[in-house]
Amino acid sequence: MKGLRMHFQACVLFAPVVMLFCGTFLCVLFGLLYCSIIVFWWSSTKYGRKFLRSYYHEILRLENML
Repeated sequence: MKGLRMHFQACVLFAPVVMLFCGTFLCVLFGLLYCSIIVFWWSSTKYGRKFLRSYYHEILRLENML
């Protein structure tokens, strides 16, 4: 259950990054701003690094199960 909650949190966190692949200029601009400001700022905090590290290990655990 903890892994499922972690995947939902990561989905919400990284959802605006998908806008980078959209065709319009404003969507790409918003996606770049989100990536550069929010994601990098968030990953520099103590809780952000802890979440990204645990999410990375969760992804590795799922890949090893395949």
